[in-house]
Amino acid sequence: STSMLKWLRDFHFEMVHAPGLENTTLVEHRRIVERIAARDAEGAAKAMSDHLLRAHESYRKHLAQPS
Repeated sequence: STSMLKWLRDFHFEMVHAPGLENTTLVEHRRIVERIAARDAEGAAKAMSDHLLRAHESYRKHLAQPS
């Protein structure tokens, strides 16, 4: 739906452009791609899981902040 896409765009902009997290996100993405390129399914799954857990925690903290 249009509302969901707007929320996703706004969320993505806020989280991806959060000062100090850009490098962390790039490093995590690089690690995921490297594991995939190495055909290391377990390593890729672990890298993805680590990334999503960290991103989830950042999102949770973001939601807890007063608007």
